[in-house]
Amino acid sequence: MADLKLDYAVTTAPDPLNTNTPGQIQIAVTNPGRVRDLEIAQLSFGILNGLNAKDLTNDPTAIELVYPKGWGLDRTSGSEFVFTPLSRKPMPIGGEGLLFVLNKIPVNGEPGLTDLYIIERAGKAGKPPTEAGTSVQLAKFPQDFRLDAFTADPSTVGFDDATTLAWKGSKGATYSISYDDKVITHVKGDPDAKLPHDGTYRIDNLLETTTFTLDASLKTKAGSLHARRQATVTVEKAKIYQFNANPLLLDTGQKTRLIWTTNADACDISPAPGKVDAPSGAVEVAVDKTTTFTLTATKGKNTVQMGRTINVRPPKIMSFTSDAKGAVKPHDPVVLSWEVESVATLELDIDGTRHDVKDKTSFQLAPQTLSKCTLAATGDGPPQSRSLDIAVVPPEFGDIRVNMVIGASPTFECNFSIQSRYSSSMRIELDQDGFSIDSVTGFNTVQDDAWVAQFPLKLPAALFFKDKMFTLTAGQMNGQFVKRDFPIKAYNVDP
Repeated sequence: MADLKLDYAVTTAPDPLNTNTPGQIQIAVTNPGRVRDLEIAQLSFGILNGLNAKDLTNDPTAIELVYPKGWGLDRTSGSEFVFTPLSRKPMPIGGEGLLFVLNKIPVNGEPGLTDLYIIERAGKAGKPPTEAGTSVQLAKFPQDFRLDAFTADPSTVGFDDATTLAWKGSKGATYSISYDDKVITHVKGDPDAKLPHDGTYRIDNLLETTTFTLDASLKTKAGSLHARRQATVTVEKAKIYQFNANPLLLDTGQKTRLIWTTNADACDISPAPGKVDAPSGAVEVAVDKTTTFTLTATKGKNTVQMGRTINVRPPKIMSFTSDAKGAVKPHDPVVLSWEVESVATLELDIDGTRHDVKDKTSFQLAPQTLSKCTLAATGDGPPQSRSLDIAVVPPEFGDIRVNMVIGASPTFECNFSIQSRYSSSMRIELDQDGFSIDSVTGFNTVQDDAWVAQFPLKLPAALFFKDKMFTLTAGQMNGQFVKRDFPIKAYNVDP
């Protein structure tokens, strides 16, 4: 016989059935996988007729039948009830399923186990239905047997908390409670005392939602009969339903908004901000580097965690420029400009002098000499830097004149008048005798960045007995310089 295509849930009232007591069997039929195009052509339910322990009733004609709309009783053989669609065509089963009831069953007087037989004819639309069957075993307890409610109080507990199970049944049966892989058969703390028919039992340290099953076992001539009840205890553990951030990607120092929803009594986020609102809330945090924030939610004795990583872009220098158009004159203003993103620190180094420019986008300087400028950025990632040079025009010479007054031997009075631009120092050297003199005084500034250096000197007359070559050097502070040779003719002088 083929496998069943439908599911069947069978319950009885009373539960369990009692001998010599009218009973009821309910059969709920469902399409377990919501299989499309599944159609039912016929359903039949069979019972055993007789007075023995294995039989359900000796009077099946007293049974009242209840069946779904659109279905009808096709035939009965006394102990088998066959149902078919009134349309005489296979019909689909809806999402709510079908319910068939065998009501007012005159259960016979012999305790024991009896079978309910189920046969289906079902299949895909457009194809011949296939037949499949199964059986469900039902217990018939003595007429006076009862198994009342099995309860758990409280039915909802916190993590690692306790509940108390309570039950009440008839005497004469053996009682046990099972859950997970455990079976309880004796009173707590007394291994010699079996569980009573009317009692309680405390369950400690519940860590998970648990279903407990109470089993009442009664021995009869036909064998052992079992009646069962169940009670479920829900363990409320700490839960984090969401822990998000917006945005998840940002620049160094920017803020993100952390958002969380839990069922917790207390919440904490690390690294800081620390303790936050529970069970839900939001907070803004500034992030300097890629960081994983961990939300810890606590409910009672239970703690759960969830992490959320906020990524920070690495530092980047998009541009670093100056407004200088080629070499500039000494002391002319030059503006450096830059564009950066995601920086923690930003420094501008000009010839070894560092400036903190994190909150700036430009810097003005007035170079006297060639200046080396380096912009350095740090952040979450490798440091970045860019460099540029500010060139300064080299020194230039203008007119050079020497006025010489022939005085009494052994010295001459000389006055060098030297015009130069873009220089900050001047040096005069003789081509022999190791004579030299520096001077930065006596400058008379004139237009167009030119100045005149006046060098009043008293030189030994003996220097001028023959032609002399003076070397003039005009320099800048960074060592940039130009030289110019200037000859002086010999004077016919009697020392």
